Amino acid sequence: MLEDYAMSYDPTKSIDLIHHLREALELARELKFSHLEYLLSMAELESRDRLGKTVTDGSA
Repeated sequence: MLEDYAMSYDPTKSIDLIHHLREALELARELKFSHLEYLLSMAELESRDRLGKTVTDGSA
């Protein structure tokens, strides 16, 4: 299944994904869902890494 995802990965859709992850992250912060906030933060970083937009710890 992971191989299917890797082969169908479309970087043009990643910008929208990052945008939606950020919106969900903001909502999780507002609702004080710390565990969900953590998971969404990791998902955003993973998406940025796949796009080659790796961030440093200071900007995360």
